[in-house]
Amino acid sequence: MKRLSALIIASLLLAVIFIVHVWSRPAPVPAYNTIKAQWQPSYSVLLDRNGKTLGEVRTDFSIRRMQWIDLEQISPAVKNTFVRTEDKRFWQHKGVDWLALLNALRTNSSAKHKRGGSTISMQLAAAITKEHGQSKRRTIREKIKQMRSAWQLERQWSKAQILETWLNRIDFRGEVQGIDAASQLFAGKKPLALTNLEAIALAAMLPSPNSSLDVIASRACTASLKLPQPVDCTKIKNFLLNATSNLKQRANQGFAYHARQKFAKTTGNRIISTLDADIQSHAERILKQHLSRLQHRNVRDGAILVVENKTGEILAWVGSNFATSRSRFVDGVTAKRQAGSSLKPHLFALAIERGILNASSVLDDSPLQLQSIQGIYAPQNYDRKYVGPVSARFALGNSLNIPAVKVLHLVGIEAFIERLNDMGYSGIDQSAEHYGFALALGSAEVSLFEQVQAYRTLANGGIFSPIRLAKETDNAPMGEKRKMDEAAAFIVSDMLSDPDARRYTFGRNSVLDLPFPAAVKTGTSKAMRDNWSIGFTSRYTVGVWVGNFEGDSMAGVSGTSGAAPIWNELMRTLHRNNPAPAIPAPANVKEVEIAFSPPIEAPRLEFFKNGHDRKIIHVLEKNDLPASILQPVDGTIIAYDPDIPAKNQMIRVMTAGSLVEKQLLLNNKPVPTGYLWSPIPGNHQLRIIDEQQNTLDQVSFSVR
Repeated sequence: MKRLSALIIASLLLAVIFIVHVWSRPAPVPAYNTIKAQWQPSYSVLLDRNGKTLGEVRTDFSIRRMQWIDLEQISPAVKNTFVRTEDKRFWQHKGVDWLALLNALRTNSSAKHKRGGSTISMQLAAAITKEHGQSKRRTIREKIKQMRSAWQLERQWSKAQILETWLNRIDFRGEVQGIDAASQLFAGKKPLALTNLEAIALAAMLPSPNSSLDVIASRACTASLKLPQPVDCTKIKNFLLNATSNLKQRANQGFAYHARQKFAKTTGNRIISTLDADIQSHAERILKQHLSRLQHRNVRDGAILVVENKTGEILAWVGSNFATSRSRFVDGVTAKRQAGSSLKPHLFALAIERGILNASSVLDDSPLQLQSIQGIYAPQNYDRKYVGPVSARFALGNSLNIPAVKVLHLVGIEAFIERLNDMGYSGIDQSAEHYGFALALGSAEVSLFEQVQAYRTLANGGIFSPIRLAKETDNAPMGEKRKMDEAAAFIVSDMLSDPDARRYTFGRNSVLDLPFPAAVKTGTSKAMRDNWSIGFTSRYTVGVWVGNFEGDSMAGVSGTSGAAPIWNELMRTLHRNNPAPAIPAPANVKEVEIAFSPPIEAPRLEFFKNGHDRKIIHVLEKNDLPASILQPVDGTIIAYDPDIPAKNQMIRVMTAGSLVEKQLLLNNKPVPTGYLWSPIPGNHQLRIIDEQQNTLDQVSFSVR
């Protein structure tokens, strides 16, 4: 009977043991190589075209991980301090420290903060086998599983592998994970360079990483007192305060911050870009220096984009200057801003392509009024002066507004919008009525990225292909399409490269002039909110924008004092060892010596599309034109303000052509051209008649 009872008890005991064994069986422990191979950092390294490091790209925003760090690349201070604070008998036990467990059981009954007694092996085993639950308190079953996993881990892995993996996976403050991330984000250095002070402060984060800094500092100071040479607590606190600041500033470190953000969804530890680290660093330095110079003129922001013409690869992308900007994370390369005069080259190229103009065509720079859906449009030049008859080359080079509006009137607003879309300006998508004739003067909003892409098309003879930031294995431009006649592109490029053509506005030896051939156009938007300088050589296209992201006006900053000096210095830097040759003339362009009659401009060599050349450019004088009324425009509605003195509300009557043997009649009463008329409420009529009383031109307008 006793033997039977013993057998039954033994059977029950075996059954219980079996049940407990199955009940607490842990998941298999993966191999060390498997865990290491599965490691995915949340930061990738962005490299330039030559393999130089530009900075890091955060690709996972749920956690902050760096590269896997081998144990030899971690400072002895970290290894010793972390083992001493977390598992002081790590090198002696076989996975479970029974003394630590018993001590935890003994002290937890009265301690305010409970200790689990888990070893480094137990912590790691729970992490890699996913046996740890979401609750902070583990059940007996979970604890047994954790212990069994730790024993299994110790049998399969070496102590060095366990410590290395644990150091790479432990959680620090915030979402920082692993010693490499903690070292770089909090201390700004690699783990091998960490000091005793830094190791103590970082180790103090482990029990409860998101406790207050005071709690972590107190914990670190307590740990420090146990050292043979304690560390100054004040220095520990200062380090922790600076560590938090370093974490916030980490994204700003390195080069090409805004370009790096473009790769945020890219996978892989090493990302190769088209950027050139040397050009990028020069561009950032030049922008910073010039914006510092312009701060007293209320200029805080700027952006630069440099592209290689042949490949379309972006060599420098500077989205803002962190030193002066109030909105430093705004990317000035992609932000939309008003274009100003920077769209004029595309307008003149379209007119030349369609045979409406050539570079020697004469345009009249004189007062102009045009009827539009918004009312009367009366553009003015930048200096509010008028030059009279000028060539298209002179008008574009000196950025005269009235000739540009006349060219748009000849080309058509719809056709110009279509051309701008073809050149990559994707945001110009409203109707012709919406933009009106102000589109010639850059009333639309564009980005620096679009500007450089379009100007590169001019540089490449009218061939468009997307510019790119990601390095391709094939260096050939992708998606090449002809968007502009090659002759028109060359002629406009030559006009923009001509220092003599822009001398009237910009003077001799201006900041736009370089010691090698370079085409350039500036632009300033309404109220001096934006300032552009975009240009190219045969090798590179460079675009610069300066202004304020918040939209407030700059103080007296024009194209030659704002963006152009930055463009000039960067162009000189790009070509300092190898000046760029001129862009060669295509086969369908002919160079001819021309003269103007009368001589409004000096004789010169001029480029023409084949079949469009002429040697003498006859300039129509005023008397050669048919008599017509320039001002007021037909349909004008004039609002009379009774609060303004009548003498300050005069309307000037303007005509074109000769009035010899003709009469100008206002309400059937003769008046001279240039007559200042005091408005009278009502409907009015202005006519030009000949000797036979025939009406040659007529407009109707009203005063309210």
